[in-house]
Amino acid sequence: MESSQILGLFAAIQAQLAHQQASIDKLCAKVDRIEQTQLVIAKQIQLISNKNAKFHTQISDVPSEVIAQVFTWMHPFEAASFRRLSKAFNRCLTTNPFCMLSLKQCPEINLNRVKYEDDVQKIDHVLFRGHDGYRAAYASLFASKLTTIEIGLSYATLIPKEIGSMAALKKLDLSACRLFLELCQTS
Repeated sequence: MESSQILGLFAAIQAQLAHQQASIDKLCAKVDRIEQTQLVIAKQIQLISNKNAKFHTQISDVPSEVIAQVFTWMHPFEAASFRRLSKAFNRCLTTNPFCMLSLKQCPEINLNRVKYEDDVQKIDHVLFRGHDGYRAAYASLFASKLTTIEIGLSYATLIPKEIGSMAALKKLDLSACRLFLELCQTS
């Protein structure tokens, strides 16, 4: 290779480097302009926004379906205690669809798993201590499955009217509890 060829290659490489350096300089200038534009926009946003304003989502803005889904992850009695928060919560947490879904998702109240006396007592607790929505949902969910209820409640309470809708119920053992029945007066 002759020196003139080497000088020609060297000149071509220098021209290519100069071209690439010009491209890099153009990109750096664009990046600088973008960064300056971002700073200007950030300053304008700071001027427009009120630093003292606080934005909060009201619980009343959340759809009742979302609230119901959140509360189905709790134990039914724990969820029922939130009924006192507001009328909207009370309406949401006492609807039949919510009560049915809540009872279905509660692992303690799964009739397919009931094997021990303690499990039966937990189930019976819903029928006797739950609010009307849970009682109705319980009776409709388990009416065809529950054949025996053995109740050993240590507190006095009424026999729930929902027991009448449990068609498969063959035995209701009340010997170990303090239940009483209110009879309707007819005129």
